[in-house]
Amino acid sequence: MCGRFSLDRKPKELEVRFKARLSSQATLPLFNIAPTMKTACVRSETPEIIDQLEWGLAGKGKDGKSRAMINARSETILEKWPFRDLVKTNRCLVLASGYIEWKAIGGLKIPYLHQLAGGALFAMAGIYENENQSIGDPAIQRFTILTKESSGPATSLHERMPVILMPNEEAAWLENVDLLETIRQKEREPDQLIRLFPISPKLNGSFENDPDLIKRTPYTVAEQLKLF
Repeated sequence: MCGRFSLDRKPKELEVRFKARLSSQATLPLFNIAPTMKTACVRSETPEIIDQLEWGLAGKGKDGKSRAMINARSETILEKWPFRDLVKTNRCLVLASGYIEWKAIGGLKIPYLHQLAGGALFAMAGIYENENQSIGDPAIQRFTILTKESSGPATSLHERMPVILMPNEEAAWLENVDLLETIRQKEREPDQLIRLFPISPKLNGSFENDPDLIKRTPYTVAEQLKLF
């Protein structure tokens, strides 16, 4: 599961790290990325460009209401609609500096930022769609993030985690869907292991682009008392 993430870097850092140029409409950094927001992705169609895509494929639940499909299980993505068609041609890198999961402690819901060693940038495996609108209007591009069973420290908060690509897997993912199983199951290198720490509870009810929301936040005395 991945329901919120961050990309706390300036444009030039992304261009150097991912060897692609940022599209003119991009806004960075992004500290608090939530479903339906636009964020930086590299698409298999144009690997030389970092585009802005909307988070959540269009879909409907059993009740007929629209749903933003923000995650897709990597284990079944080749079998289930609409993922099975998109994954053959529309793969992408979802750029991030960390992702967020929550831990219920007493009556509190504490967000934890999950990062790689040193806060290094990384790419999550994703797929995207192009929804055509009226003639003459640009297509709406949306993405979803692939997930897998959690491993390492991440298992303490959630049974699922994003499929985080090794740097040498990023171009391969854009070029070849047949590598999915290898990428999903491959053991991570030491510098690819997740480190996590608590951040501001204010993030829970905020959609502001505020760097303070993802700063390491120690519990206050009042919060600690709620643990007992």
